Amino acid sequence: MAPDGYDAVVASIKSSGMGALVRGCVGMSVVLVAIGAMLLLAVDGGPDTTIARAVLVADNVIALIIGISWLIAPSWPSRRGSLIRVYAMCMLYGLSLFVIGMPLVGLVGSCAYAALAAYVSLFHSVRHLAVILVVAGVFISVLYALVVVDHHAMLGLFICMIAAVTIVTVPFGQQVAVLVLRDDAAESDHDPLTRALNRRGLERRFDLLIRDLSTEVERRAIFIAIDLDNFKRINDTFGHGTGDRILCDVVRAIGDVVSPRALVARTGGEEFAVVCPQPSLTRVEQIGDLIRQAIAQSSPQYDVRASVGLCLVTLWPTSTVSSSADVLCAALSSSDAAMYRAKRAGGDRVEWT
Repeated sequence: MAPDGYDAVVASIKSSGMGALVRGCVGMSVVLVAIGAMLLLAVDGGPDTTIARAVLVADNVIALIIGISWLIAPSWPSRRGSLIRVYAMCMLYGLSLFVIGMPLVGLVGSCAYAALAAYVSLFHSVRHLAVILVVAGVFISVLYALVVVDHHAMLGLFICMIAAVTIVTVPFGQQVAVLVLRDDAAESDHDPLTRALNRRGLERRFDLLIRDLSTEVERRAIFIAIDLDNFKRINDTFGHGTGDRILCDVVRAIGDVVSPRALVARTGGEEFAVVCPQPSLTRVEQIGDLIRQAIAQSSPQYDVRASVGLCLVTLWPTSTVSSSADVLCAALSSSDAAMYRAKRAGGDRVEWT
């Protein structure tokens, strides 16, 4: 999970069925601000030099492209893509405020930063929100200085106060609410004992994973089903408290041998699923035994063993084949079949399908 919870918030919005609506609102807000700024080309007192007019047009054409990309894109951008858009819009807004040539109008226009700050407060961290507010504060301060030079100090101060309430108070209040909701969303995706993903969390993150892989030439993933051998004996002999600690140790052991991008989930009592994206050929050959050995070494005093089943799948855009949930279900069914073959063969072994 990204530090700011972007993926979890996007997954929650998508699962609510409001993904397209929210993307549309974001895109339209950017498009409307860009069109509004370009209307100032026709206003008396607006940009009065060829360079200023050209900069304003170029500035807002870029903003329009960003806004339209939100409207027509088939899916959400990655966290990195979202932040690139945020900081691009932050600078484009500031540049437009200056080149329009009307400091008072620029101060009024600075309220556009409120929409940007609201987006950041919803999807990203307080750190990114603070950066946006600092940049907005710098632009507003310079514009206010120009307003004072034009002998409109009190009117400019009034506009600055309104802008401050709009840009600062509302997003920070929203951020407080989002932090609470974000924690709840993250909690609902994780197994409370081991902190691995649960089945719901695995489905959500897998959907995001497919989207992130959409720009890569090869889209492969290893799907791994894991079942601990004779775990009931361990519970009966040493107690459920010991069994719980072993489950936590197993999750940590799996996490130590898979890549940071891998998805690790607890899908049943002593059953786990792992999705490893974009494995190298060497990794494909080794990952099953690496997981089996890591589990065996996680709690050596209890002789924990595991049956492991794997399948390698080429992932295609789900819009042209089936939903990500269907792809995940089919792949895990295949790896489950391989895992049960390993169990029937005596356990503590790896099988491929």
